[in-house]
Amino acid sequence: MRELVIFVPSIEDGGVEKNLFLIANYFANKGIKTNVVSANLDKKKKFSNKINFISPKINFLNKKNRFYKTIFCFYLLLKLFIKKKNFLILSFQANIYAIFFAIFFRLDIITRSNTAPPGWSSNSIKRLIFKTFFKYPIKIIVNSNDFKRQIDKEFKIKSLCIYNPFDDRIAKKKSKKKIKINFFKNNYNNFINIGRMTDQKDQLLILKAFNKLKNIINFKLIILGKGKNKKYLQNYIQENNLSKKIKLIGYK
Repeated sequence: MRELVIFVPSIEDGGVEKNLFLIANYFANKGIKTNVVSANLDKKKKFSNKINFISPKINFLNKKNRFYKTIFCFYLLLKLFIKKKNFLILSFQANIYAIFFAIFFRLDIITRSNTAPPGWSSNSIKRLIFKTFFKYPIKIIVNSNDFKRQIDKEFKIKSLCIYNPFDDRIAKKKSKKKIKINFFKNNYNNFINIGRMTDQKDQLLILKAFNKLKNIINFKLIILGKGKNKKYLQNYIQENNLSKKIKLIGYK
């Protein structure tokens, strides 16, 4: 069996990363020789010691944006190719870069798309690029049937739906951990929302809904997560006098 190279230039915080750790460690524990190429040296400890973690020797790229991380990981992938010549790529991120590499060096590749097309094919040029490159991978994996319908129709492909993995042992262990939240009240309707603060997760819609309810029911809402829309959401909360009812507590 060929070695597996998982290409993920930027390992951040969220559901995609949890899936990455579970999948990579699963492959390694099943005896598949697994390599992970990433610019985030600080995430090495999340992976099994059976995995060959390929990254910069020092943490100089951890806080850089994805573009710089991707370019450096392209270089790391090239070094690996010169050494090993043949392997299977599983791309978790920067799929077009990874597909281009696979085409140029005649390698097989499987890609995993984590966000529906409206999030990354916003104009005709991008759609043309993706439509051209998406013909090459052995398989394109998506994580829901609705996502599959969208991407298959948009790019004329046959993707494969594989739901996100879940380790209930970790969830059970963490559920026993005591935490203190002084924000909630026993006689209120208490809500929690979890997700990246991006357009796709649409926390703004939640805020608008609760704004209509603020004089009708007693409620408290906590939103967990981080992302580019955080300041916009904070402004909406302040402008609509929701600070005593809604709280953003960041990524946990």
